[in-house]
Amino acid sequence: MVSANASDNKISFNMACPSEVALYGYKAMQKGKIVAIPGFINKFLASLHRFVSRSMATKIVRNLQEKNREE
Repeated sequence: MVSANASDNKISFNMACPSEVALYGYKAMQKGKIVAIPGFINKFLASLHRFVSRSMATKIVRNLQEKNREE
């Protein structure tokens, strides 16, 4: 199994510390929330399908992923 390292990512605007994400999720669970999405960019990407077509949303996310994998 390959582990992702935050320093290997080319996209720095969307990086969060795993402990911060876990704490966010824990606090949301304590409040009774069913869905918890930390960060503005993540919330935007999760709701992207509301604003653009499915194919456009797929292209946007694919572009972000490809940028992250470039060497």
